[in-house]
Amino acid sequence: MADNDFKQVIRLDSVPDEPECAFYAYYYLGDKDKAVEMIGNALKANAKANYYDAACLYSIMDDKEKSLSYLRKALESGYRNFAHIRRDRDLNNIRSTAEFKTLMDEYEQKHKQEISEDTDETVYESKTEEVPFTKDGGVCKVKCIINNLPLHFIFDTGASDVSISSVEATFMLKNDYLSSYDIIGRQNYMTADGNITEGTVINLRDVKLGEIHLKDIKASVVKNQSAPLLLGQSVFSKLGKIEIDNDNKVLKITYRQKVK
Repeated sequence: MADNDFKQVIRLDSVPDEPECAFYAYYYLGDKDKAVEMIGNALKANAKANYYDAACLYSIMDDKEKSLSYLRKALESGYRNFAHIRRDRDLNNIRSTAEFKTLMDEYEQKHKQEISEDTDETVYESKTEEVPFTKDGGVCKVKCIINNLPLHFIFDTGASDVSISSVEATFMLKNDYLSSYDIIGRQNYMTADGNITEGTVINLRDVKLGEIHLKDIKASVVKNQSAPLLLGQSVFSKLGKIEIDNDNKVLKITYRQKVK
């Protein structure tokens, strides 16, 4: 009964010259030759629009070589629905092959590059800034201007965030270098001795390091009033290459800057 209904649907196809998915129907009805003939006609009429369907049909037939060949042609022609490709059951017979995985990796990477080229028209130039530092007790200290307030921080690549003590934070709040809007919340931190302590998380609207301006940097306020000011990864991650020139007592920071 189901077979008869299926055949009736094919027979009554209102657009016989546009087979759409009829080749699948003929294959499942056991007429493989007719299915191959119809996908061949579809490819002759509009190859680009039917490469993906050909890949699916030959995968269902377990002809992996042809299926992968047509999938590559579909991708080369601009087919980019990767989410559909990865879940399409018609491609189950080729999905576990090394060729399929290589093909997907290749074109997903190419797609990311295409998006980047299409959307990012900003031109950058590479610049190097030399920021002086001083040595104090074996640590490097650099001058930073935080929300227009000059402060000296320890250059600490092991610290995750910028860290200031409650003394500096209170001073900044009382003198309008910080506002209540800059207070984000609370977070637990591990100190150098391995203890867990709770700190207040704040947003530093403007951080100036030499001539480098950074916006909206996450920082933590440590309850310990004598805690040192640390310059951590929340700043370094926004910069480029950093070199310590001990002879000249400068940090050489190479970064990308937009060309105006």
